[in-house]
Formats: sequence, structure tokens, C-alpha cells
Amino acid sequence: MQRKHLTTAVVAGLGLAGAIAYAANRGPVVSIVPVATHEAPASPRNPGMSGPAAVSDNFARIAAKPAPPPTDAEVGDAASYARNVRWLGAASGFVAVATTAQCAAWAATDPGISCQPIADTEAVTPFADRDIARIALPAGASNSMLCHMADPQVEVVFRNSNSDLRISKLRYNIVLKMENPVLADPSLIDPGTGAPMNGALQISLGMDSANQAMPANTVLLEHEQSAKVCGLDNLISKRTLVEVYGLSQAQANRFFTSPTTIRLGVSGSVQRVDYAKLWVNLRLTGD
Repeated sequence: MQRKHLTTAVVAGLGLAGAIAYAANRGPVVSIVPVATHEAPASPRNPGMSGPAAVSDNFARIAAKPAPPPTDAEVGDAASYARNVRWLGAASGFVAVATTAQCAAWAATDPGISCQPIADTEAVTPFADRDIARIALPAGASNSMLCHMADPQVEVVFRNSNSDLRISKLRYNIVLKMENPVLADPSLIDPGTGAPMNGALQISLGMDSANQAMPANTVLLEHEQSAKVCGLDNLISKRTLVEVYGLSQAQANRFFTSPTTIRLGVSGSVQRVDYAKLWVNLRLTGD
């Protein structure tokens, strides 16, 4: 009977010692107490929102803030940047230069044809027609620019009736004349002519030439086609009206809120040519 109690006491003692050893290895026992979270109060920028959600929303707003618009120095023409293209119409015109007999034959079938007679094929014969087609734009047709796409097509017959080699020549230039009431201001001077604009300015699309070295007593038929698209040197925009043509910013703005007529013209010269025909297709776009 005493041995049984002793065994029980030993077992209990061993259990207590094990518990003490386990507690010693675990370190001090610390009670866990819930910690309060300090949340930011709701604000006018975040109505009904507080705490981490409000901070996250503020960061999102800062990240989503749009970048400032580009400048002329960055994109060349900030006024038209990222605007949609507007198709503003198309027109086609024809001009010819030929012998007197050929011009008369063409006029018999088409009285409205524009044909400059060649009196002497050995001499240089100039030709010009400043109004072979036109496009009339209403006020406000474009926001800040007018861009052209021209497609000249040429048919020319070169002739050398001499007994030695000669050069046959064709030179031509496409010209756009812009008529707008804002340009009637007498203080506005055309930088190309040095004269007052008188309600219009002219834009040259560049001189082209089709010259041929022709052996003695030779005739040659040639066809040419090219394309001309507006660039910074011949683009009509609010920026070029101010920086190139001398308009004030207010005048440049009024230019685009006023009606504009664009006249298509061709000028040039020929030598040792039987005839030259020029067809020009013009299309305008804006923003």
C-alpha cells in the first residue's frame, strides 16, 4: 500500500518537472492582447473612405494624373496633336501647252480647256493658269491646319528637229492660292512677294523638271507621275500663319473660323516640246 502511493507521487513529480522544463524551453509566457488599428479619418478627397484604403486611393489618383500636353518644341505642331483627321474635299484640274494648231484643235472639242500656244519650239515658252480648280471651305471647316495632297500627272512630247544633240525641257510648279478675309488686313505682307497679301497668300508645292538630252531629229513621248504632301515648309497652320506669314495669334485663330477658298494653279515653261499636258488631282485634310 505504501509502495503504490510512492509510485504515484514519483509519477506526479516527473510530470511537474517535465512541465517546468517545457516552460523553461518555451520562454516566458506572454498574454496576447488585440492591438487597435489607427485609421486615417475620412476626408473631402476620400468621402466615406478611411485607413489603408484611403491611402491606396490617393496613390492611385496621383498615378492616374494625366501628363501635360506636348509643346511645339516636342511635336512640331501642338495645336493639331492627337486630333482626328477631317477630309475637306477634292478637286481636279487640267492645263496644257502646245503648238497653236494643237491648242485650236483641242479647244474645238472642249472650249473650256486651258492651253498655252507655242509660237516657236526652239524658244522658251512660259505658261501659267492660276485657277484650274478650286475648293471652297465654309467657316470653321478645320481647327488649326490645312494639309494638301497633290498628284500631278504629265504627258509630254519632246522633239529635236536639229542636226545635233539638244536638250528638250519641261519645268512646272503646282501653286495653291489661299483666299481668306483675314488676309485682307493691309498690314499683312506676303513674305514671298514683299507685297501686301490683299486677301490671299500663295503656296508653292515645288518646281519639277523633265529634261531630256535628245539626239538629232528625235521625237520622244514621256509620261510622269508624282505626289506632293504638305510638310512644315508649306503647311497652313496657326503656327505657320504666325511664324512664317506674320499674322497675330488672334488673326490666325480668326483665319480658321472664316471661310477659305483654295485655288489650284500650274505654271512653268517648255522648250523643244510639241506639247505637254498636266493633270493635277488635289485633296485637302484638316483637324
